Amino acid sequence: MSRISTKHRLTTSPDSDFFLAPESTLQRQYEALRAYFVDQLGSVEVARRFGYTHGSFRVLCHQFRHDPDFRARFFSPILQGPAPAPVRDPLRELVVAMRKRNLSVYDIQRELAGTGQSVSINTLTLLLREEGFVRLPRRLDDDGPLRQITIIDLGHEEPTILLTNNFQNGCSTLVTRYAQRMLIENGISEAIQFFHLDALSSMVGLKVDFDLQITLMASSLYRLFAERIGRAYSKAQAKTLFGNLLEVSATVQIEEDGVTVTLDKRAHNPYLVASQLTDQPIRMPWFGNKLLSIKYA
Repeated sequence: MSRISTKHRLTTSPDSDFFLAPESTLQRQYEALRAYFVDQLGSVEVARRFGYTHGSFRVLCHQFRHDPDFRARFFSPILQGPAPAPVRDPLRELVVAMRKRNLSVYDIQRELAGTGQSVSINTLTLLLREEGFVRLPRRLDDDGPLRQITIIDLGHEEPTILLTNNFQNGCSTLVTRYAQRMLIENGISEAIQFFHLDALSSMVGLKVDFDLQITLMASSLYRLFAERIGRAYSKAQAKTLFGNLLEVSATVQIEEDGVTVTLDKRAHNPYLVASQLTDQPIRMPWFGNKLLSIKYA
């Protein structure tokens, strides 16, 4: 008689869920690392099972391998007897006293800077959290009245509402400044969504710097390409340029002395023809020094 295996169950018990679906962050990290290093499961499978992205799980593994303090968090020894009183440093006492005056972290940072002490906002936030303080609610009354500007005809169905405490500059100046900031935000969004700047290849500093350098080079090349195309594409984003002008099907013919690429007919091809970017063949040193010729069907 054959035996029925219970190894692969369709459902899990509450007891097994304690290990397979941990609720606390620390236990989830431990179970994920154990599945990867001990059970020899693949990193993609472990990341999916425990709710990590592949990149964040790689960072977790890197910390586990190279940071002894990180590994020590999992099983800290239990100290018997009364806990020793922590040593209070003067800066911590000063920050706590300032928060008791209802100062925000930005106010505290400014006052510390006035005494020659430079402390980051993140450090102040962590320090106050350790001391049991919660974030202060946003204070609008202290900053004075706000000015509301309604902007229409920006390409949206609904008007854009601009809030500011700047009463000195005119509406046109503020809207122009907003548009400039929006271009910066769009550039950051493009670097993340199209060039995947948030998916760096490694935790090693050299490789991260290389990724960033390549991304900046690619972004600059797309900007030069857009200026060369001109017309409606002079301000287009890299994603639009790639989708309309570069992501095309073609017929490739490889010969002894050259490569001929014949692009299929597309509505946007006349822009490439007018740019004259494909008028002259280009030599490819990395491909036997062959000439690359681009033609249009």
